[in-house]
Amino acid sequence: MRTSILFAALAVLPHIHALSETLFTDGFENFDQTKTAAYLELNPDRTKLIEGEEALSGNVSAELDTRKDKSPFPLSLKISHPEMLPGFQYRLSMRYFAPKSRDGSAPRYYVYMERKPSPPENRDPAIGALNNTYSFFGSDAPQTFCGTFVPAADGDSPYICLTSAGGARIIVDDIKLEKSPLQKCVWMLEKDAFLFLRIPPTGGYYYNESEAMFEISKKDFFPFIDKYGQFKHKSWPNKITADSDFKKMLEAELAFNSKLGGVKNRDKYFGLVAKDRKFNATGRFRLQKVDGKWFFITPEGNLFWSHGIDCVGGAPSTPTSKREHYFEDISDSKYSETGWWAKVFYEPGKFKTFNFTARNIDLKYADKAPDYKNVAPARLKTWGINTYGAWTQTDLLKAEKIPYALILSSIHPLKLESKNKLYGYWKPFPDYFDPRFGEMTKKAVLKSADLIRSPYCIGVFIDNELPWQSKTISTPKAVLTCPADQPSKVEFKKFLQKKRKNIENLNNAWASEYKDWNEFLSRTDFVPKTGEGKRDMLEFEREIYRHYFKTCRDAVKNADPEALYFGCRLAWTNVLVEKVASTYCDAVSFNLYRDSVADFDLPEGAKDKPVIIGEFHFGNQDRGVFGGGLRPCATMAERVKKYETYLDGAIKNPRIVGAHWFQYFDQPTTGRCGDGENYSVGFVDVADTLQYEMVEAARKFSEEMYEKRLSGNRSSSIENSKR
Repeated sequence: MRTSILFAALAVLPHIHALSETLFTDGFENFDQTKTAAYLELNPDRTKLIEGEEALSGNVSAELDTRKDKSPFPLSLKISHPEMLPGFQYRLSMRYFAPKSRDGSAPRYYVYMERKPSPPENRDPAIGALNNTYSFFGSDAPQTFCGTFVPAADGDSPYICLTSAGGARIIVDDIKLEKSPLQKCVWMLEKDAFLFLRIPPTGGYYYNESEAMFEISKKDFFPFIDKYGQFKHKSWPNKITADSDFKKMLEAELAFNSKLGGVKNRDKYFGLVAKDRKFNATGRFRLQKVDGKWFFITPEGNLFWSHGIDCVGGAPSTPTSKREHYFEDISDSKYSETGWWAKVFYEPGKFKTFNFTARNIDLKYADKAPDYKNVAPARLKTWGINTYGAWTQTDLLKAEKIPYALILSSIHPLKLESKNKLYGYWKPFPDYFDPRFGEMTKKAVLKSADLIRSPYCIGVFIDNELPWQSKTISTPKAVLTCPADQPSKVEFKKFLQKKRKNIENLNNAWASEYKDWNEFLSRTDFVPKTGEGKRDMLEFEREIYRHYFKTCRDAVKNADPEALYFGCRLAWTNVLVEKVASTYCDAVSFNLYRDSVADFDLPEGAKDKPVIIGEFHFGNQDRGVFGGGLRPCATMAERVKKYETYLDGAIKNPRIVGAHWFQYFDQPTTGRCGDGENYSVGFVDVADTLQYEMVEAARKFSEEMYEKRLSGNRSSSIENSKR
């Protein structure tokens, strides 16, 4: 059993009200005879028992596998009970392990109460607990799920469902359904109680109903954000309660920084200064394998491992339109703007925002506020953070005080107009065979040539979290259902003409009935099912990836042949795209939100290239920001421990050359512009106060990282070769 992991998960279960009643619990130990099986609806053709060491607890767990189901949201299990009635609240908990697919993708799951039948795709998890929906991704370790549900007053025989997007495999155990009286905070579970918050006060896994804030009535709860942008109904260390507190916080930080001083034995680029570890200095950052481990080499010829933070200097705003009653004071127009980006709820350019951090900086630094641009680099040097990550303010990059990884975007005017819808969180799937793609991307990258050519630039990301599909051949299938003039479909035709020569050969291979190549283009209702057809689609998918990565690499090298190209920060990915990326990237970038990366590697068959982590984080839920990020924790202490474990695995992984934390500031309690993310993941809070525990952990890691990285085998001679 995975006991060491499960005990940690159990420790963060939410508080259960003292008057709660257990309606049923099932650990599957006697599944054939269990009386509670009547409350669980499982598809027998999609369910099997996992026994012995693979069980999550006890001797048996249940594996639910819906990967062969055709529904876009196949049902994994359904939970009902005759005592599930309006007027009470219900807490469902279960242990689960949702392993990632062989291609590395993490399936997405939804747990929801059916109030009135409606398709799951209408329950958008991006805007909080809409219709009591909880969502989570598959992970690399067992977890514990908990969710609170309240049936609608007019609900008829409500039930709770577990589904996944497109079908997936999940192992579950220790399912428990508890019933308790409605609490005062039940109003927080209403659909429109908190507009535009990704995580409401009752969201996540760690809220505690015994806290005083949950005894507050709806009338008295609002406004719940004070003049400093902080949650009003809770206290935590270093919370600002008056303007005079800013001076105290500033004095405390200066004393803290003075005590720490700078990290010893570092060159001007924060590379390791060691007489027996000197390498060829080229005036630019480059990559080299040393004793079987990948490193950056600084422009001065010293070893460098990229310990970074994203979004440095960028103070996030929060939308205020249609939510003015949330805020105690948003009267100063100096800090209010029109929102330009909106993924959900708002229309771009048609909502107002407020920047509490900007106002707090003015209050904290007073007449010295214009010099705030010097605060971030001074902080990072003291903390031992040696890299500005993606989306750091351009003025900080131009100042050339700290190395940076630059992020730019490719330009792709067209998208795939496909009948087969492809998953894309940030954008629809682009058509990279648009003939304008290469030239427009080259011109866009050239606009940042000065930043790319700087000796402080460690490398360039082009794009972020593109909608690569987790299942191969999904993309070419979509291309086949596009209209005749779709550039990717035209390119697919050229590919097949070169390989198959004529339409007769294609029909024989695909079991198709195309009259000619024009009909191949015009038809949007045929996808081959033969082995030869699938191989052709897979080969064309490889061509899509090749074209994309080569175009972006060439754009970077056109701006500066010495610049390093890091790819597109893979999040939704598959083995094929990773292999192709390894061919064209100097280092392959991934956004890896997981507990550990100690064993992370490129897939078999990939080129021997280093990996750089563009994003990771862990978020606590005990300091007034409701969301714990993509890897939530109950407390700051737990967040620090996970941060240390993650970095320890990264520095010891011979392929990984850096890891960048997302992000510098906490996200607003009331959600960032665009998609409502409200995660407590910053090194600095909304009031510009340091999260000292995280800073201390970062500094300790920075002091020890090269010793850890260099432990183990070592060559007998100094390496001076340039790769």
